[in-house]
Order: sequence, then structure tokens, then C-alpha cells
Amino acid sequence: YSLVDSKGGFILDYDGNRITVPFIDGTTDIDTVTLTNMIGTYTFENPYGLDQIGNNYFEANRSSGADVANTDVVKKNGYLEASSTNIANEMSKVIEYQRAFQLNTTMVKTHNQLEDIINNLRNVYLPKDGSEMMALLKAYREVTGDMSDPIIIGGGTYARGMDNVVAFGPLYPGQENVEHIANEYIGIKHMEELREIYYKALCNLLEK
Repeated sequence: YSLVDSKGGFILDYDGNRITVPFIDGTTDIDTVTLTNMIGTYTFENPYGLDQIGNNYFEANRSSGADVANTDVVKKNGYLEASSTNIANEMSKVIEYQRAFQLNTTMVKTHNQLEDIINNLRNVYLPKDGSEMMALLKAYREVTGDMSDPIIIGGGTYARGMDNVVAFGPLYPGQENVEHIANEYIGIKHMEELREIYYKALCNLLEK
């Protein structure tokens, strides 16, 4: 006979082998003392890294480390295992997670409201040969030497909320668009050119 748990899983000894149930010589009674001593107990360097595979079974992996037999564990029969959960800490976590969820919900709602506002604003149009556009183009062309026509893009902009305003963005033709994503960045050389472009653009607009 092999020793199994309530789900039919084999119980292993300290060498990782299945346990054959021992009997008292000359009887059909199980030698419970010997059997108890045969049951293997193991420790792991990181028990929290064990994989849960269902039915209260766990599996070792690289995160948990290898199993190490521990013969110092005292085994007791008929005892109820005490919970290691701290009620106060767990309730604090529940409140913390609930507040975080409420904050995220509010942020999403606010974001949606702003998008609705932007999408419902009037369109922006300034003729490319108008004085304002020519002032901006002049600054850009003087710094970059790029004489191409201005590019019109889609998307929302707060410029639609004001009169006689146009979005004058920092993205050059052919550059990777990294706005609104993780690790958004701008090169130092590019930023220095932009500073010069915006300075000249403001000067040109003030001369109008």
C-alpha cells in the first residue's frame, strides 16, 4: 500500500520516493510512528515563488529554488493549522486597493470628458499663405533649411478652443512619433533647434 493524500496524490519521503505504508509485525495495524517519521518535509529558499498548480499543490521552479529536505520539522497529528494572515493588514490593503480603483475610475472618466470636449471643438484652419503661417514657416525654414510645404495632421488640439491659433508642433518630417507613450523623449540637438525656431517664430509674429 502507498500513502496518498485525500486527493490521491502520493506522499513522498525525504528522498522524494513514494511511501509504502508500514505495518506492525504480525498484525494488520499501521505502524503510525514509523509512518510519521517517513513523511518527508521540505523547505525552499523562496517559498513564495512556488507555482500553484491547483488542489493545494505547489511546484518548484527557478524562482523558488530547489527543494531541500528538512528533518527538523516536528510533525503533529490532529492539529489545526493557524492562519498566518493579519486581519488588520489585509483590511488596510482592501481599503488601499479600493481607493486606488476609485481614483483610476475618476481619472478615466475625466480623460473621457476631456476627449469629448476636444472632439467637439470647432476645426482649426489658417491658410498656409496667411501672415501667421508665413511667420511660423519662415522661422522653421531659416533654422532647418527645409523648404517643404507645411503638413496638416489630424488629432485633437486645444488650439481649437481659441481664435486665430494654430498648433505648431515639434515633430520633424520622418521623425519617430514617441508622444504619449512610455519613455517619451526628445533629443538635445533637436530641442536646441526647437528653441531657436520658437524664438524666431515669436519674433516674426510680434513684427506682424
